[in-house]
Amino acid sequence: MEIKNLSIKDWKLLAKITKLNNIKELVIKYDEPLVFTRDTLDGFREARLNYEERGQAYQGNNYLIFNKVQATKGQQLQDLYIIDCGEFRVVSAL
Repeated sequence: MEIKNLSIKDWKLLAKITKLNNIKELVIKYDEPLVFTRDTLDGFREARLNYEERGQAYQGNNYLIFNKVQATKGQQLQDLYIIDCGEFRVVSAL
């Protein structure tokens, strides 16, 4: 699924959890690719238990944010944003 197929509701949620005020700012500010997956939020929670650095976790009804996590030793610490869009999840690591 392409980014342009996200609903307005999902774009607003993505902007909200990245603490931005509007969609244009989101598109301009983040050059990192968004990943689309069918992995569940529960799957992400479970995977985080095996991360080298677990960081802080925040969650809402349809999103997760992992701050300062490191999946494997040697990787850079990053923030991971996961939004549940129903049939798929949108993931961004910043």
